Amino acid sequence: MEGIIAIIPARGRSKGIPRKNIKLLNGKPLISYTIAAAKQSKHIERVIVSTEDTEIKEVSMKYGAEIIDRPEELAQDNSPTLPVLQHTIQTLQNNNEKVKLIVLLQSTAQFQKTEEIDEAIETVLNGKWDSLISLSPVPKHFNPLWQKKINDNGQVLNVSDSESINDDKKSTRRQDLKQTYWKNGQIYIITPETLMEQNSLFGERCTSYIINRNIVNIDTEEDWKQAENLEK
Repeated sequence: MEGIIAIIPARGRSKGIPRKNIKLLNGKPLISYTIAAAKQSKHIERVIVSTEDTEIKEVSMKYGAEIIDRPEELAQDNSPTLPVLQHTIQTLQNNNEKVKLIVLLQSTAQFQKTEEIDEAIETVLNGKWDSLISLSPVPKHFNPLWQKKINDNGQVLNVSDSESINDDKKSTRRQDLKQTYWKNGQIYIITPETLMEQNSLFGERCTSYIINRNIVNIDTEEDWKQAENLEK
């Protein structure tokens, strides 16, 4: 027994797309895709959905997930993910259940792939890492060194500081730009110690798993339509 669990937070009061966790995406509830990806993992032993919503509970159990009831105070519009995970782990620990690694999967970060989840888990297991985050490469033309901002007076400045746009230090050729990455929300892995003792999703020894494909984070109706097209 590896003691690796997946936690899927699923609040019932989603605003951008009402009831999006159980809304049908090409015929199946959105959350079912994430549950299936986790259930097919060769490392994940338990798939747990944290929710306060009765209908989400029923749908999640139908697709094979366990449920941990989320308190109402952790199911508000401004409720962050960290205390939701801590509540889930504390509930398990109160029942003397051992957890070695926590895999945080968000149902709105479609579409997770089981092989990527397993490779990310193996990255942590085979190294001295206490956390992992999945990333995607930022196209070179969006590199921070090439980004600009406009101040209240209409002057164009570099994003990184208030130096003039003419600052020679910022005149980096495209081929000399270092690769940067953005958080794609697909996979987070955390040790219980990092989560509970350091009060964080990211430890001092955090590594990454790079994903090179189209990623959709579903927050708007436009995102939903894009996800429908990707899944077809």
